[in-house]
Amino acid sequence: MYFTILYVLKTIVKNNFRSAFSITILFILFLSITNNYSMDSFMSLNFIISFLMYYFFIIFGLNALKKNKILGIILLSSITFLVPNLFQSLNGVLFPITYMLYIIYIGFEFGTGYFRNWKKNEEL
Repeated sequence: MYFTILYVLKTIVKNNFRSAFSITILFILFLSITNNYSMDSFMSLNFIISFLMYYFFIIFGLNALKKNKILGIILLSSITFLVPNLFQSLNGVLFPITYMLYIIYIGFEFGTGYFRNWKKNEEL
């Protein structure tokens, strides 16, 4: 089971890492322009953690977009719930929605990948 999960994860990342990298850079530049971030904020540990988090969310969102357009759009648009400056009046109420959507999607992908591997390798 462990190797199947790693195989599914490796396949998702391998198919989407280039386009996700460019979309992540554009997304962070958009956020920096709208929120007037300074250049010092791009050299901090928070920036690196945020970049990696957005990068992996966008990788999985692009994978969902290739398989199902509606699900991909929902996942990619839910990334905006993570940005605290976009929805200031809600005080961090929306970010669990993003995490739960991605956890459900990743669990579904691992489950279907594991089932396909089991179906292909085992006799019924």
